[in-house]
Amino acid sequence: MSEEKKLPLSVAIITLTEERNLPRCLESVRKLASEIVVVDSNSTDGTHAVAERFGAMFEVHPWQGQIAQCRVALSRCTQPWVLCLDADEALSPELAASIRKVFSNGEPAVNGFAINRRTFYLGRWIEHVWYPEWRLRLARRNVAEWIGREPHYVLSVSGATARLDGETRHDRGGHRLLSTDRFFKRAFAPIEITVEARDNDPLLGPKWGKSEVITIVPPVVGEPEAMRYEAVARARDALVDTDRQLWNSTAARIHPRLQRCCLRAFWPTKSAKSS
Repeated sequence: MSEEKKLPLSVAIITLTEERNLPRCLESVRKLASEIVVVDSNSTDGTHAVAERFGAMFEVHPWQGQIAQCRVALSRCTQPWVLCLDADEALSPELAASIRKVFSNGEPAVNGFAINRRTFYLGRWIEHVWYPEWRLRLARRNVAEWIGREPHYVLSVSGATARLDGETRHDRGGHRLLSTDRFFKRAFAPIEITVEARDNDPLLGPKWGKSEVITIVPPVVGEPEAMRYEAVARARDALVDTDRQLWNSTAARIHPRLQRCCLRAFWPTKSAKSS
């Protein structure tokens, strides 16, 4: 069976040290695009070799900002249509088929197409907040322009646009804890807490007790949400007296970092039940 004809389409990608992500991206477009353009910002890994393996035009261009870099990549494209992707994005099979379909009857009637993007983050595909996320990514080259203000940028076209079926699959790499990622180092650092509780003894009066310092180590980055919930619940249970009487008459003061982890929900108010 002969390979399907490639479309009058350039794929424009900017990169910086994307050896891990780029193969997945390029594999998803290699049967569609007549041209692949990669503009790189001095990668220190095998990004160049990956691009060459897929027959991409590779150019090193010093980093001048997200919008400027995207404009350089767009300017290097030569086909009538351009598909702009991030190196950590890949087309779903449905989207690839949808793109091929719009060219099946000749020139598309509109000047651009918005594509839905699904994001993989912390070990799972996000079905809320970032989804659906429609972005104009496929455009007629001579009416397309990158606009915006750093770091927010959008591809804009003059004329009518439409939406495509399928989606790009965006792997943000959040399942890997990078030593340079301050957010993850802060969010997933061990938490030390102490618990103070009062026992309202009717004869001897209130008595205060204070636990030893307890260290809670959050689950590793990338565990599914349900597993993280269970891990924190287990940590909660380790603090609670086995007969549960302690928490029926307790005012607990929790370390602020633990509160910021939204763990208040794990200690619901019981005054209504005990009254």
